[in-house]
Amino acid sequence: MPVRFLFEVVIALYILSAIFSIKQKGWVKFLVGAGLIVQTIGLLILSFGSGHPPFTNLYESLLFLSWLIPLVWILGFKRYYCEDLGSWAALLSAAGIIYSLTFSWKDKPLMPALQSPWLHIHVSSCFLAYAFFGLAAITAFISIFKDKGKRFSMLTIQLIKLGFPLLSFGIISGAIWAYFAWGRYWGWDPKEVWALISWIFYLGILHT
Repeated sequence: MPVRFLFEVVIALYILSAIFSIKQKGWVKFLVGAGLIVQTIGLLILSFGSGHPPFTNLYESLLFLSWLIPLVWILGFKRYYCEDLGSWAALLSAAGIIYSLTFSWKDKPLMPALQSPWLHIHVSSCFLAYAFFGLAAITAFISIFKDKGKRFSMLTIQLIKLGFPLLSFGIISGAIWAYFAWGRYWGWDPKEVWALISWIFYLGILHT
């Protein structure tokens, strides 16, 4: 079974969850959970086929981030659960998968710099932070239209509080990885600059 087909099934399940959220909210968690299982299988196939975690190129990174967003929502079910957040998270994930499928995947040997365990730590931490920030963006958007009791506004801040230390650790581990890979901690390349801008942005939110 082609891996692409698995991700197409995930897209369908996530879109269905958004449709069912209109009147049959009880189906949202089931459909998102089913999509997450299929997506996990697809990522495992990619990982075992390539011999490395699925985030060494843009195609894999989009799939990995699209997997983390609904995963964070599912794992936070007891504390943060609401169908509105789940359906929007599923749509955001589906959009990421659709975009990733516009790229072709080729199994190529990794360059030495990408074989460092610090890369795995750095990317995993940053992407998990991005998943929290993505959910925070969704809750902030929802709060504009309906936020009785400031529920979504409070959830937005809580999600940012969870994502901020992960981003901080991701930047630090990225600097360590850069030192071992290229002999310097910081090079002011676009990724590093935007990571710093993002860190300052979320720091400002937490201190307002």
